[in-house]
Amino acid sequence: MILKVVKYGNPVLRKKGARIESVTAEIKRLIADMFETMYAYKGVGLAAQQVGHPVQLTVIDVRGVTIGHRRWRSRVSRWMWLNSCRWC
Repeated sequence: MILKVVKYGNPVLRKKGARIESVTAEIKRLIADMFETMYAYKGVGLAAQQVGHPVQLTVIDVRGVTIGHRRWRSRVSRWMWLNSCRWC
């Protein structure tokens, strides 16, 4: 499901994200929805606060990103961070 991206000035953007204590079905759904939303907006990264969820979660996908004339290369190009720790 494509989530609504909140705009500048929304109070949720200033909230410190809560730690995710366990990866529940709800968190897995949020992760999937965040990737879908990010792709729909043609982005390369999205934080949970940007879709109205004040939790410590960020998704990133750098496939297709170019810097100058060079394409981004990495063994893994799709990442997810929970509580400031990277998970692939």
